Amino acid sequence: MGRWLRSVAQFSLFLALTGLLLPAEETGRPRISLEEARGLVYMLVKEHNRDAEVSRIKDPYDADFYYFEVIVSNPVASPVIGHYAVNPWTADVWNPASCELVTLPSIDHETARKTA
Repeated sequence: MGRWLRSVAQFSLFLALTGLLLPAEETGRPRISLEEARGLVYMLVKEHNRDAEVSRIKDPYDADFYYFEVIVSNPVASPVIGHYAVNPWTADVWNPASCELVTLPSIDHETARKTA
């Protein structure tokens, strides 16, 4: 048990020293705006859904990310076509249902530009 505890303590010290435990706002990185985050999500869906509405939603368990719901006009089925989360410090777009990073060349280029 002592060996396991020592390993946990060493790993925690490593995280603290590298800044991985600090919230991003404490590291001095600038945040992208809500509208920039909304634009990134719209870039994902605009090719197939130009009339999509990207609406901000709140996540009670994660106040740090921007969360969005994408809605399209659909009289015969659910209008919701997806949910996305945007990291405001890295501009990465995530699918919160699958915890997968969403990548497209246009998004990757825009993300790199916003965080440079």
